[in-house]
Amino acid sequence: MHGFHDDAPVGRADRRTSRRPAAYDRPVPSVVSLLLHPERRRTAPDPPRGDLRRAVLAGIAAWAVALVVVVVRLAAGAGTLADVLTCATGVVLGGLGLVWAHRHRDQV
Repeated sequence: MHGFHDDAPVGRADRRTSRRPAAYDRPVPSVVSLLLHPERRRTAPDPPRGDLRRAVLAGIAAWAVALVVVVVRLAAGAGTLADVLTCATGVVLGGLGLVWAHRHRDQV
């Protein structure tokens, strides 16, 4: 009769019969070995393609919202000019990033 405390755990595969993925058939080299012999490293995968324009626009939107908040705070007497200039700089630099992303869209 099979009881609650059988030797074989339920739902677990036998570790002796499980195979490792093909990527780990070789022993993993040490960090020192890889630093001393960079040619032993695996080649890096291609970076994922993404829409840089969307990311830059999201950053500009965040800086624009922050700019509105600090302008309202400045009008209420609780903010400083440095806060406004910081947010405005974020919007301007985001705009420059947007121009750069447009010019280099084939490379990114």
